[in-house]
Amino acid sequence: YSSAASDVYKRQPYNYFHFLYDFVIPLFIEKQVNPELKVYLPFTPAPWQLEWLSLIGQDDITHAKMNGNFAADSLVGMRSFLGARSDSSRERAFYSFREFLQTSLSFYSPKTSEESIYVFRKRSATGRNLTNQQELFSALSNLGFHGVDLDRLTVMEQLAVFRNAKVIVSPHDAALSNLIAAQNGSRVIELLPVQESGVFDMYKTISKLARLDYKCVLPIEGSSYEFGADFRVLVSDVTGLPVSYT
Repeated sequence: YSSAASDVYKRQPYNYFHFLYDFVIPLFIEKQVNPELKVYLPFTPAPWQLEWLSLIGQDDITHAKMNGNFAADSLVGMRSFLGARSDSSRERAFYSFREFLQTSLSFYSPKTSEESIYVFRKRSATGRNLTNQQELFSALSNLGFHGVDLDRLTVMEQLAVFRNAKVIVSPHDAALSNLIAAQNGSRVIELLPVQESGVFDMYKTISKLARLDYKCVLPIEGSSYEFGADFRVLVSDVTGLPVSYT
């Protein structure tokens, strides 16, 4: 049995980034040597979580509404993807899973294929909201960018959007977990809610592993992040970067 009952999942059972990188990818690797692995989830999975598990062929799943009891002969531990400083501790697993995704996507025909995208972050009670998002998108749309609302897409549709995009602009958001599907050399511009280095560096790490052209834009004000705080960026800081792909 593989249990996802870590503190991460008890607090945030629906976190896209942690579910993918700290559970799905390690589970995929484990299944290479233990294909009969069973999974217990101590919460009711969301549809997108079931999509991810189905994608890697994990159909044997037991789950409870929250923190239910279970019995097993043995447990398989899962190591987190990121280290203490947002560096990767599982590079080999990352490349193996990325190759698997690229093969899976080669058989998938996306509904749309946009080269320059802006990924909208919906307003969240936990903060990190980009307060001048509409102003920024208006400027980017004049440069040929298309807005993307990933909440309306399936997992495969999200991955296809990132695979086909050559320029991706997005606030710091779990949506950027899909960078694992982006093509080598694609340009990524992440809008960070904090000016401190090493705080929200996970997508910089993923971009480095995936050989993406990563840039970040820092907020206008605020040297450190406070929970629930929002932020804004200078539009010219974004449009002043190379936002076209050549």
